[in-house]
Amino acid sequence: MIKVSELLGKPIIALASASLVGTAVDIIFDNKLGSAKWLKIHNELNDSDPETLFVEFKNIKNKSSDALTIDHKGFVVKTLELKSSLRISPINSLCYNQDGKLLGTVKDILLNDLSLEFFVVGESELAPSNLLASSNKLLIFNDTGRAIKLELPKKKVAPKPKKPAKAKIEVNLSEKSDLDNLVELGKTGELADIAKNPSQENLDITYPLRLPQEQILVSRSPASKDNVAIVYGFLLGKTLAKALYGDDKKLIARENSVITEETIMTAKNQSKLVQLALYAD
Repeated sequence: MIKVSELLGKPIIALASASLVGTAVDIIFDNKLGSAKWLKIHNELNDSDPETLFVEFKNIKNKSSDALTIDHKGFVVKTLELKSSLRISPINSLCYNQDGKLLGTVKDILLNDLSLEFFVVGESELAPSNLLASSNKLLIFNDTGRAIKLELPKKKVAPKPKKPAKAKIEVNLSEKSDLDNLVELGKTGELADIAKNPSQENLDITYPLRLPQEQILVSRSPASKDNVAIVYGFLLGKTLAKALYGDDKKLIARENSVITEETIMTAKNQSKLVQLALYAD
């Protein structure tokens, strides 16, 4: 094993060109502080324009000699992006235990080739397996001798979008005004559109259980046929988008048939005038 402090300050020599690259000034580790990844080099050979260089730690040879060596200067790079996967050396970082007790600062790091073996904190050597959490300024160690799992905040789950409420149309013919509204819907063709494409309209339609009282009275009068024909006259000549059946399952009018006065009267006698208006196209 070798201490990081024994590497820093040593010269870096490129063997192939027999040239001095610079001086080792820092070690860059992986994000979990498990292994050394890069060596940071300061080149002061040109006093007017000193450089900061980097070389992968695995390319360094003879770490225990007077100088650190690399085979060729081609291994040296001038820029290194410190992504989230990399971390500068934690030497001099403050260390606490899980209870907030100050353990000291990282004085040194022991390496076994590339692997980080121990953090030297005060007079103690703490293994990476005891590292509970870390940042660029602090290291938190677990010194209890047992496993500790930190509780993380629960992820907020976005609420599921609510389904649009169904618009409810209640066809109630107990008042004259409602009958007039039904006639107007028939004139504009809205009822026919709903009958053909109910899923697109997302409507919940409630039908009356029986015809209104005024229609029953009309049916008993001598002029009942004329009155019904007048009220539902807007349906004459239209075609049925759907076949119309009575409560006894007998066919009143076929699909695509033209609505006549006889169709209206048959639907009236079967209490199917509302459905007739719905299916009219």
